Amino acid sequence: MAMASASPNITSYFNRGPLTTTFTPPTTCLQTLSVNSFYVGGTPTTATFYGNWFGFDAGYSCLPTGTMPGTLLASPTYWGTYWYSPGLYCPTGWTTAGELGPSWNGLHVTGSTSGAICCPSSMSFYATDHQCREVISEKATITIGMSGVVVTSTLETPITVYADGIPLIWEKSDLPKTTSASTTSLSTQTSTAAGATGSSSSNNNRSGGLSEGAKIGIGIGIPMAAIAIGVAIFFYFLNRHKTAKEEPHAEIYDSPRGRGVLSELAAKENSQPFELGSRGDRSELPSNTQTHVHELA
Repeated sequence: MAMASASPNITSYFNRGPLTTTFTPPTTCLQTLSVNSFYVGGTPTTATFYGNWFGFDAGYSCLPTGTMPGTLLASPTYWGTYWYSPGLYCPTGWTTAGELGPSWNGLHVTGSTSGAICCPSSMSFYATDHQCREVISEKATITIGMSGVVVTSTLETPITVYADGIPLIWEKSDLPKTTSASTTSLSTQTSTAAGATGSSSSNNNRSGGLSEGAKIGIGIGIPMAAIAIGVAIFFYFLNRHKTAKEEPHAEIYDSPRGRGVLSELAAKENSQPFELGSRGDRSELPSNTQTHVHELA
């Protein structure tokens, strides 16, 4: 169970209880919007929500009740601050939309305690408490309820839709034994519910092993490295062969093509190619010439 800085009574008041199984809300929760009227600073205003904001009427059935009586969620008293602990699973059609901060709502969500916010899979976590929202574009068809009347309409302008998120808090000890806290801290169930297709927050396209690009790079790099080593060995022994002779080899390359080759290798008898050292103790080239003569034959 997650620890809190608040008193035990207040903590139990805000904690709706465990959520250790996958809650499946009614299909209408993500199909039908509701318009609610309320006051902000004494000014009446309206907002559009999935479900009924503050859980009025039957809207509280859209969220898990934990160990609380569902009827309590019909009161706005229980909607200002709340969480589920230990909470391990987002509901069907919802997904993990963000992490809870280290001092979220007075709780110490640090160390072995972790927290996340679940939102409907089409929405994002946008505030510091538990709010989710999305913008529905114009020309979209929506089903909306207002004053007990449900209608289907096509939007003429975009609207912003809100939803109450589901804060989950858990300790490492709350996780299933086969679950790692650093990899799969909670299951983000994203089944298609109420016509909204969820998208999993885990990346199942990742697979172990090398990528195709890495395999191609290795396939090209190995033969290229072998060619480079072979060329270096060739130049090394060519240089040793030149210095072993008393007479310069310039007269061997009488043709223009031969002179061109000579200029690429060395224009003078005592010049050294940049990539070849005159010392015989180069770590990348063995000094035993007899061992490698057959490689140049």
